[in-house]
Amino acid sequence: MFRIFFIALFIINNFHFLSAQDEIQLGRTVISGAGRSVQTQDIIYSFTVGEPIIGTFTNDTGYITQGFQQPDDKLSIRYSKLVSPETCPDLNDGKAMITDFKGCALNDYVVTWQDGSEGNSLENLGTGVYYFTLTACDEIIQDSVFINLLNENPCGLKLYTAFSPNHDGVNDTWVIDNIDVPPNDKNEISFFNIWGQEIKSYTDYDNRMSVWNGKNNNDVDLPAGTYYFVLTLSYITHSGYIELTR
Repeated sequence: MFRIFFIALFIINNFHFLSAQDEIQLGRTVISGAGRSVQTQDIIYSFTVGEPIIGTFTNDTGYITQGFQQPDDKLSIRYSKLVSPETCPDLNDGKAMITDFKGCALNDYVVTWQDGSEGNSLENLGTGVYYFTLTACDEIIQDSVFINLLNENPCGLKLYTAFSPNHDGVNDTWVIDNIDVPPNDKNEISFFNIWGQEIKSYTDYDNRMSVWNGKNNNDVDLPAGTYYFVLTLSYITHSGYIELTR
């Protein structure tokens, strides 16, 4: 019985109660916290003993908050940027979208682009940087999106400057690489002689059913020489010359 009483008395004597003076001196501090890491073979056990405590005290009153600094009730504004590249030069088919908004309890998000337009998305964009401002819950965020170029060539087109429609099975028709790939498949092309007279024209040139074989509109073989063309696509117009050899 004496031993139990002695232990209890020892604990009481060694327990320190915070006075008002202690509270003033303590201020805002971490009172306790401990941890340990143990490795056995290839497994690491990491744990804490208790939880760190932050005590915030004033002159006569105080309170204790369990854990480290508590997060602010107001979440920061978060969002995602989705972009589609410009397919090829001068096509202006790039797109940008600001979406997946989070952090504003009022769910009030306004996106304003550099041209003054408002909305979550912007279309018909060429390669480059586009700036926008996001306003939500009294926060103003300035950001930008970058539209890159998918193909440096004019949508992958390759226009040859010569062909030889001599019926030998080699280069008998004038082939345009990737002319049948969207959006190139919607096209119009006209061929002219050196005097500017149209000698042949096609709609939806495709290198197969619609392809120039060196004949004119009357299906007569044209003589060897230099001819000119104008190719019109939905996004650009190409012009040049062709050497027809036999």
